[in-house]
Amino acid sequence: MRRPWIPILAVALIAAAAVPIYKWVDEAGNIHYSDQPPPPGYQGEALELLSAPRQEDVRQAGGRVARLRAELEASRTRRAAEQEQRRLERELEEAQHAERLQQCLIAQQNLHTLEIRRPVYHIDEHGERVYLDDEQRAAEIARMRTEIEIYCD
Repeated sequence: MRRPWIPILAVALIAAAAVPIYKWVDEAGNIHYSDQPPPPGYQGEALELLSAPRQEDVRQAGGRVARLRAELEASRTRRAAEQEQRRLERELEEAQHAERLQQCLIAQQNLHTLEIRRPVYHIDEHGERVYLDDEQRAAEIARMRTEIEIYCD
C-alpha cells in the first residue's frame, strides 16, 4: 500500500534543510522526489522550493487578512444600506406616482362635473351648501385644467 503523504513529508523535511530537490519519473510512471539527481537515463528537473516564511511575515499577513475581512464586511454593510435606500426611493416614487394618478382622476372628475352645467356647490365650514356662480365656475374649470396638465401624463 502506497502512502502519498510520505513524499510530501520528505519534501517538507528536505526543504527545511534548504537542499535542492529533484523530481523525476521512472519507467512505471511513478513520480520520485529526491535530494539526489535522477539516476542516469532519466530526465529530471530541479525544483525551486520556497523557504518557510518568517513569523513577522505570518503576523503581517494575518493583519492584512483581518483588515481585508473588515473591509469586506463594511462593503457588505454599505451595499445592503444602498440597496435599502434604493428600495425606499422606489417605494416613494411609486407612492408619488399613485398620488399623481389619484389627483389626475379627481381633477378629471371635477372638470367633468363643472362642464355639465348643473348647479355645483361645496360645503362651507358651517356645513351649508355654497353654490358656484358662473365666474367661480369658469375659474374652477381653468384650475381643474391646470391640475390635469400637472398630474396627468
